[in-house]
Amino acid sequence: MKLFTKKGCKKCDYVKQGIPAALKITTYDIETADGLAELAYLGLVPLAEKTLPILVKRDNGVITGAINIKQEIQRLI
Repeated sequence: MKLFTKKGCKKCDYVKQGIPAALKITTYDIETADGLAELAYLGLVPLAEKTLPILVKRDNGVITGAINIKQEIQRLI
């Protein structure tokens, strides 16, 4: 799974704090070249302009919003 965040985003920090080590989630900072490139590759730049964090699941499903992502993480544990 892929988690898109940026520095200074309190909702992003909230989600990142609760990620168990057992879950394989790669975190991308959208303010870096690599993070922005991955976001663009997935076609999610317009979505990231409106909301963060964004979680892309293994099946390419997209979940936005800190509470929704935390619920998904809890479901996967």
